Parts: sequence; structure tokens; C-alpha cells
Amino acid sequence: MTDRDAATEPARHAPPRRLDLLVRPTGEVTVKGARTRRVFLRTLRSNVRDACNRAGLRAEVRTLHNRLRVRVAIPSGEEVEPGAGPSPEAAMRRTTREVLQRVFGVGSFSFVEATCPPDLDAIVAMSVRHAATRVRGRRYAVRCRRAGRHGFRSTDVERAVGSALNDGATVDLTDPEVTVRLQVDDRRALLHGEPHAGPGGLPVGSGGRALVLASG
Repeated sequence: MTDRDAATEPARHAPPRRLDLLVRPTGEVTVKGARTRRVFLRTLRSNVRDACNRAGLRAEVRTLHNRLRVRVAIPSGEEVEPGAGPSPEAAMRRTTREVLQRVFGVGSFSFVEATCPPDLDAIVAMSVRHAATRVRGRRYAVRCRRAGRHGFRSTDVERAVGSALNDGATVDLTDPEVTVRLQVDDRRALLHGEPHAGPGGLPVGSGGRALVLASG
């Protein structure tokens, strides 16, 4: 292997870039009993995957407790010259957003900005790394949703992250300018952006069948 080959080897085998999203079903889905909720989530997962495929997106969709995690591959290619149009990632974000806003059963969705192990110190470090600049000089709040068993509570995460971000910013839980949003489960912690509204309703195909008899 030449020096040039060695220099390009890591890039050649680098994992593909992906958009990572957290999808929240509507309340009509999450309030169902456990068995019915699983059926509805399975239907919604299939509908999201089909909608992405029809739009030409290569998407991986998984159930994450009462949420869906969607990972969309960003096509590789040459860098876009400044002013020549949106980057592949920006174009993919727009397309993915348009697709999910048409899938019934989606209450809202957010783009995931960072992930880390479900450890309090790691969550604080991730939040500082990705959110400190965003909250500096502004009013902010930290919101955490947690599922599973951990050695800390959701409020512990909010306080620890809030304390770490407080230098140069002001906590405002009533009317924040910026909200730092975290989702924690048994396997990972996610830092995600502002939610985008979905169309709501129930997943297509989740209803039962009915027989109507009409006589004239």
C-alpha cells in the first residue's frame, strides 16, 4: 500500500453520514393499552418507512419505547460550491421534514443533534459541547424525558445540565428563548432540536374493518 493509499483508506471506509430523527406519535397512539399501542407503533413504523422509500430516502426506522428513531442516509458526493445550491444534508433535511409532515400518526418530530451513553457526566459534557454557544447571552431551559432505569432522575439531568450551561446565560423555565431537549433511555441519551409538528391523527391502516348493510 502506498502512502497515498494509506491516506485515503480511512475516508474510503468511513461510515455513511446519516440524518437522525426522533418521532413522537400522537396522543391517540400513546394512550392506548400496551398491546394496542404496540400494534399502532408497528403500523406507524411501517408507514414512515414506506413514505421515506417513496420519496427516494434510504431510511432505517426503529421503535424506541413510545417513540420512533429514524435514520436517513445522506448520499455521498462532491461538496457543493458556495452559492450553487443547498448542500446534500440541507436538501435531505428538507425532504425528510416534508415526508414526515404527511404521515398520519406522527405528532411531532425532531432532528437529533448528538448522542452519548446514558451517564449523567456524559450527558452534561455532550450538552455543554453542543448547546453552550446556543444559550450564551440568552434565556434558556433544559427539558429531559427519561425511560428505563438509571441512577438519576429527569430533574437531576435538568439541574446538572442547567448548572453547567449557566455561565453567560440565564435560566428561565417560564418563557425561555432556547430549550435544550434531552431524551434518555437504557442505551443512550439524545440531544435533539426543536419539534416540528406532524399531521396528527391515527396511523393509516390501524383501524379495524366494518361491514355496512344498506337497503333501498
